[in-house]
Amino acid sequence: MSCNHLNGPRHTSHVSLITAPQHNLKGTGRYFATMTLEGRRSLLSEICPGGYARWTSTGLCVKEHFEELATHYPIAIDRVAIMPDHIHLCFRVTEVLPVSILRILSDCRCFAQKAAGFNATDNRLWDQDYRLFVAFNRDAYTRCIEYTAGNPKRWWMSHEGKHALTPTVVTHPRLPLQYTWQAVGNLDLLETPLLFPIIVHRADTPERIDQLKQQARLAIQAGGALIGGFISPAEKTILKELYAVEPDLRLISLIPHTLVGYKPPATALSAFNRGRRLLLTTASDLPSDQPCIREVCLRHNALAQQLAEASKGLKLFG
Repeated sequence: MSCNHLNGPRHTSHVSLITAPQHNLKGTGRYFATMTLEGRRSLLSEICPGGYARWTSTGLCVKEHFEELATHYPIAIDRVAIMPDHIHLCFRVTEVLPVSILRILSDCRCFAQKAAGFNATDNRLWDQDYRLFVAFNRDAYTRCIEYTAGNPKRWWMSHEGKHALTPTVVTHPRLPLQYTWQAVGNLDLLETPLLFPIIVHRADTPERIDQLKQQARLAIQAGGALIGGFISPAEKTILKELYAVEPDLRLISLIPHTLVGYKPPATALSAFNRGRRLLLTTASDLPSDQPCIREVCLRHNALAQQLAEASKGLKLFG
């Protein structure tokens, strides 16, 4: 790649920029870019069993060009995922740039395309459209890195292990018939003799929450599975702390929206692959970007309690 990007060839791109109106694209920032190939051709890598990417010569060329940005600009590349037909790039701009980051990315795409043996007329490598997201805080950027890291495994599961991630309408003797249930994951978890509900009410004291956490851990160690909506901060905290000490726990989550288009985080891929995760919803008509509806949350809490009470082992905890 040429060391002088500012004098490099121009590349026509249409950028979908997700940012605040006042963000300075020459200034510092954390970015998450997604770039697809023309016609979604699978030219960059092969996803091997288990979810590992084996780069092609074209993919390796693209990877090297984007990583070389760090030698020419104050840019730190934190994660690159070379997928068969697209790439994800997580990077930080650490000092003020001489030109817009959009110009830098455009030129880099052009250089990578030419070096890989493609051109901008009748044999383009890149789709003209790409997305650039500006992450304004560390947590959002960390989520982008985690998503990028897990993308090869997610790809493999969605293509080779479709049964694990494809939403289906299901029936089961333990699921109340008055609802239409949609599921992703291992439905056999409903056969677990001991289902333990994680439900925290607003009036619950810290002592009550701590007791719930201790009982949940006993249930896990007894071979049980946890069930709940895990919507409230307290419920999320309990689940996080339990995962820290029982990383192999089995979990049934009641989701307040549709499961169509669901993409599990990187940390959950292994659990799905090993049959230790099940997502259920009675709200398959609600979009995932809609705020949680209280009616659905209350219904799912009641259903979690009902399913747990129907399991034989709940009597262990009185």
